[in-house]
This record gives sequence, structure tokens and C-alpha cells, in this order.
Amino acid sequence: MKNIEDDNAQSMRDFNKNASSGLFAYYRNLDTAFTKETDPKNSLITSKAISLCEKWIQRRCTDVIGGRDVLQKRSISDDCFEILLRTLIFASRADGKIDKDEHNSIISVLKKFAKEEDMYGIVDTMLTEDLDVRKISSKILFKEEAVDAYFIAAMILQGDNFMERHFLELFAATLEITPSLQKKIEIDALKFVNSSQF
Repeated sequence: MKNIEDDNAQSMRDFNKNASSGLFAYYRNLDTAFTKETDPKNSLITSKAISLCEKWIQRRCTDVIGGRDVLQKRSISDDCFEILLRTLIFASRADGKIDKDEHNSIISVLKKFAKEEDMYGIVDTMLTEDLDVRKISSKILFKEEAVDAYFIAAMILQGDNFMERHFLELFAATLEITPSLQKKIEIDALKFVNSSQF
């Protein structure tokens, strides 16, 4: 597992060594007190999203041990991390903007899974590219990952406006999630977000 992660980290450094990030430039210029004022609701969402990503990595690593060649050829940690990060960023962008707490959620995930300099170029791309959810679904290997990814998006978005609802519908269709399962996931996500008193 360590060798896989070391190789992945090196490849990410090589890919992004000359890149720079508007997100991190923005983040570093913020007042320290401001960045610490993270909404408890967003902290809950971020913590849950990270735990789901860790579950994906664990499952894929288990399958590698089982000898599945297709998984041995994949960059396990990077692929799972990309699913998580792109889902967070795309869902946050669905309403046309990323607010302070959404920025802080992204930063928290980056600090958990990658060194800042490794992700500069990738984050910049995700912040500006078209919201093509096929870039998420193409990385998913298991149905549970698709359900989890939609759950993450549903925690962030309540479908309160046309843009949010359009993104959720498109995301569910691309992940091949049925309307009945989609509704159940959205209900579960809402219950989870409202499960704590903020």
C-alpha cells in the first residue's frame, strides 16, 4: 500500500510541478480568523466525504490483494481522491459560485489526501472546466462508489434552484442511479446533514 501511494505521490508531483493555483493563492491571502470560521454543517459534510473516500481506497486495496489485475493497474489513492475532489468542486460550482465554507471544505480535503503543491494544476482545472460529470463516473469502479458520490453531492446541494436540480439529475443519470434510489439517497443525505444541532 505504501509503495502504491509513494508512486502515486511522485507521479502527481511530476505532473503538477510547474503549475500554480488560484485557489491556494486566494486561501493564503485570507485572514486567519476568517478561514477558521468554518460552518459546522460544512465540517460535517467534509468529514463524511473524507470517510467515504477512505472506504473506497480500502475496498480497492483489498481487491488488489485478491489479485484483480484491472485494479492493480489503477492509481488507487489518486483515482479515489479525484472522485471525491471533483464531486466536491463540481457540486459546489453547480449554483454558479463557490462560497467561503465550500472553499474551506476543499482545502480540508486537500490537506487530508495531498500536499498542496501536488494539486495546484488539478484544482485550477476543476475550478474552471465544464461541469462534465462523466469525468467522475469514468473513475468509478463499484456501484457503492456511485451511490456514495451522489450522496456527497446531495449533502452539498438541496436542489433548491434550477441549476442545482439540473446538476443532480444529470449526475444521477450519468452514475446510472435510478429515480427511486436517487430520491432515497437525497432523503438520507438531508437527514444526515440535519442530524446534528448546529
